[in-house]
Amino acid sequence: MASCKPDIPDGIISEGKMEDILYDYHLAQGMAEAAPKEDGYTTDALLYEFQLAALKKHNVTEAEFDSSMTYYCSDLTRLNRIYQRVSERLEQTAADYGVTTGGAEEYVSLSATGDTANVWAARPLFIVKPNPMENLQSWKIECDSTWHPGDDVMWRFSCNLLSKNGLTDPLMFDLVIVYTNDSVRSSINSTRSSDNANVRVNTPYDWTPRTITGHLYLSIPEQAAARIFVVHHPMLVRFHKKNVHPMHVFSNDSGPKAEPIDSIQPAEKPDTVASIPAPDTTRLDTASIQRGRMRLRRPGPSNRVLREPVQPRMQR
Repeated sequence: MASCKPDIPDGIISEGKMEDILYDYHLAQGMAEAAPKEDGYTTDALLYEFQLAALKKHNVTEAEFDSSMTYYCSDLTRLNRIYQRVSERLEQTAADYGVTTGGAEEYVSLSATGDTANVWAARPLFIVKPNPMENLQSWKIECDSTWHPGDDVMWRFSCNLLSKNGLTDPLMFDLVIVYTNDSVRSSINSTRSSDNANVRVNTPYDWTPRTITGHLYLSIPEQAAARIFVVHHPMLVRFHKKNVHPMHVFSNDSGPKAEPIDSIQPAEKPDTVASIPAPDTTRLDTASIQRGRMRLRRPGPSNRVLREPVQPRMQR
């Protein structure tokens, strides 16, 4: 049994203990950001003190924590398991205190089918560090026949920051869609701290997505910085549009725009009193012609056809 399960090297913190440390570590980060700044203290100074307190609580030194994080960052399967449990505990703690988690719960239960679906098919976790080999991460998904014209796309994920140097440089992320007509649309966003982040691209009604690509980018500072962004729980949310038709959707192009069809307004009832006027008696409404439409004006009393009088019924 021992040979079938890979052992953690000596000096590396176990998964269970690492989960507890990271839970307190991120709680300390939230406390530092929310705490009032008094006596010259800054967010960075409070963050460092709270993080040291979290490590001291578990009898772990900075060197032990740093070496353990380096090990787990090289084993994304283990790190993903840890952060799944850490995220669940943080969300539960936030819910216990009545704090909103940014609306993430409304997308958690989505499947790969339906008008709004989570179609994520790439890796479950990304590590972004400020060094030339790890400061850029990307993914790509090919769209299949389940994608429809006009589908909007949103990339959403949870992000946790491990930092000893403050929250100065943001994590940049973008979403790029290439369509079957070779058009391209993209959107970019950024985050500086542990939070739920998202970026969305809206699609014209007659464009069908072909490939979708996302990037995570962290700038490299001039001096070495101990910063790690852990991106986990990614979701690619697809939104099907309903009633997608040129006559129902206003075009974004510079050409003429089609007016929406009013399916509620009933059609005008035919006039059972007036007869069809002769061609020489047709009158044209000048104002209507200027608006690009010609309307027949109801003929005067002289052109009406009188009906035969109706005999009243005999009452018994």
